[in-house]
Amino acid sequence: MTTCLLVAVGQQASAGCTAPSIPVAAPLNDLLSGKTVCGTNGTDEWQEYHNPNGTLTEYAKGTNDPVDPTRDVGTWEILSGRFEQVRYSYTGGDNYSWRVFDNTDGTYSFCSGASESASATGGGAV
Repeated sequence: MTTCLLVAVGQQASAGCTAPSIPVAAPLNDLLSGKTVCGTNGTDEWQEYHNPNGTLTEYAKGTNDPVDPTRDVGTWEILSGRFEQVRYSYTGGDNYSWRVFDNTDGTYSFCSGASESASATGGGAV
């Protein structure tokens, strides 16, 4: 069973983006590595597994689905520095870097500046 961080995506300003940030690379890596982030944006849904080797894998509709099978979609990495970030680099596509904040209530905010790009709650499973 894979731990899943459930994500809802938006582009609004959020108090979560001013919460205390997870301070160093090891905790953010521990939050994401070996886990699946499950997200939605409108009718779009995704489940991305954060392989400890840095590969980002989209679960899609499963390994045996002929139309939308599980596949590697890019890489992810932790960027250390004054403010720790996670960077997603999609094969042949976009790159995103987000600061991750611990909201101290079991949820996390993925932020770009003062705008919350996604929020995650730990503890679910897929």
